[in-house]
Amino acid sequence: MPDRHLDWGLLRRAMRGEIGPWEVVRVLLRHVVEVCPRCQRQWSEQSDRSLSLGAELARLEYSAAFSGALELLPRRCVDLQRERREAPALVDELAGPKEEAEQIRLLEKEPRFQTWGVCDLLINHSRRAAFEDPAVAQILARLAIALVDHLDSWKYGASFLEDVRALGYAYLANGLRMASHLRQAQKATDRARRSLELGAGDPLVMAQVLSLEASLRRDQRRFDEAQLLLDEVILIYRETGEAHLEGRALVKKAYGLREACASQEAIPVLRRAVKLIDPQRDTRLLLCARHNLIYTLLDCGRSGEARKLLDLSRGDYSEYRDFWTQLRLRWVEGKLAAVEGRYAEAEAFFLGVREGFLENEVGYDAALVSLDLALLYLAHGRNAEVMQLARQMYPIFHAQDVHREAVAALLIFQQAALSRNLTATTVEGIAAYLRRARHDPSFRYEEPS
Repeated sequence: MPDRHLDWGLLRRAMRGEIGPWEVVRVLLRHVVEVCPRCQRQWSEQSDRSLSLGAELARLEYSAAFSGALELLPRRCVDLQRERREAPALVDELAGPKEEAEQIRLLEKEPRFQTWGVCDLLINHSRRAAFEDPAVAQILARLAIALVDHLDSWKYGASFLEDVRALGYAYLANGLRMASHLRQAQKATDRARRSLELGAGDPLVMAQVLSLEASLRRDQRRFDEAQLLLDEVILIYRETGEAHLEGRALVKKAYGLREACASQEAIPVLRRAVKLIDPQRDTRLLLCARHNLIYTLLDCGRSGEARKLLDLSRGDYSEYRDFWTQLRLRWVEGKLAAVEGRYAEAEAFFLGVREGFLENEVGYDAALVSLDLALLYLAHGRNAEVMQLARQMYPIFHAQDVHREAVAALLIFQQAALSRNLTATTVEGIAAYLRRARHDPSFRYEEPS
């Protein structure tokens, strides 16, 4: 299906067995309703024709069940479009009650909330909330899961609702993972898989579930399994012509390669991702891919290429003024300045980024920036500053969001600095450990022998 736009010959092709019936449903109900203004206009302009198309085909010699489904498809599209339009106001109303139990009672009691549109929007909100507030992401996913039980299986289809349930559990797992509750995330992932087996077989639903499972496998330090899952996701998106989503999956694959200390392999993966991502659909994702490529090029000693790409991307960075984006921009600028010999600028960047992370109580990243500062000071024999940095780090990070094993590694850094035995190799080893242990509190630091 290289042309993803609405094709009035699509149903007839399905009748001849050239494509499966679920392909019809996915194109009409997902593409038209969710993503494509062009097809929405065409559907509206030819509504009389669209409403009669199912009846026309139903007169042909096909099974009664399939013919009936064809006759209902156009009306289903209209219904789902209406549900999508009504969902934002309903979800805002649902957000009024503060307690989750009260929100669930409202879903169960009020039929106006019991639509696929509301459920789908809750899942999308959970996806967006996971990065900034994992607890909220979990609540939204649980609301979506609770709502599935009250959706009309005759209207939507039992297998379709199992796909929706699978997405709800997958995004619940994602929120739990982001909060470092990996065992609970595994249970939710197992539940998503069971629903997926009972679902309609939509490849795009399967790709979302497998992609989120890959993120969990990465945080569990099961890197090979994570990469195999992502390879499957990438193949699904390639076969269904979803280039943008393939690009997103490639960004995740590259991140996993970096986590597994395979930065050289990540570079071509990120270059392909940058080519595939559609900036009209997600400019932040494109910026994320470019930023990760800049960082990875620096990791591999290719600072010239990193500098060129950073200069080309400045306009993209300027579109996002949130502290996360701007601090990471200044951080990578500091790394480039250090490599290019502009040490005073590098120090100023690192100090500013460190202060920004501390102000926002992001102790883990503040620890990593502090190690960049330590490397800078060690390279210039500034032992007094290294010792001062070491005295500051342990009490600050012990009180913030750095887990116990990471604090133990920082304590080793402090002791080595105060005894004047700190080396660049030790600092780089601790930094590599912290990057890999971010979501795994059980992963212990081992000093090199």
